[in-house]
Amino acid sequence: MTPLVGQGQIRFVLSWSNGPKDLDIHSIFKISDNETCEVYFGKRDCLGTELNTDTTRFGSNGVQTLTINTLGKYNYTIAVNKYIHKNSFNSSDDKPIKSLYQENSTPSGRNVPVQNLPLSKSNAQISVYIDGYREAIYKLKIQNILNKNDNGDKINVDSFNWWWAFCLDGNKGLNNIKAINRLTSESPGNQNCENV
Repeated sequence: MTPLVGQGQIRFVLSWSNGPKDLDIHSIFKISDNETCEVYFGKRDCLGTELNTDTTRFGSNGVQTLTINTLGKYNYTIAVNKYIHKNSFNSSDDKPIKSLYQENSTPSGRNVPVQNLPLSKSNAQISVYIDGYREAIYKLKIQNILNKNDNGDKINVDSFNWWWAFCLDGNKGLNNIKAINRLTSESPGNQNCENV
């Protein structure tokens, strides 16, 4: 998962050092009036955008990479979802029925507990890499998100399972990336970046 990228590529590297067990990076972009591409764990490529790796887990750490190989003339939404396994909830009251800790294998082969923390407490970070730079051109950290709405009222961000991280206007090239850094309860679709 080298951060070095090829000419014209842009790579988003999602990493986190606390639970939750499973975070997924998504790229959502509208390719026509009636068709949208979404690249994530369930669909690993679409029109030059691909998820390069599955989640790599080392204890409570995770990493995923998303690479746009060929930047199209689309508005890309880059978001992260705290994946909740359907079998881990009881449909009658929608509360977790598994234990607070889940097992993950470390490189040494031993299992360690991973606390299933809210997305807001994951210490997640997205680093952005482009051709010609060894270091990330941008790092966005989830802990910098304010827990207040536009009116200044405090909100409970711990219940949100989506992190709307970036918008990228492919019409204007790699230099037109805008940090959004907002937690939401619903997936930020392609229309979100079209309206930014």
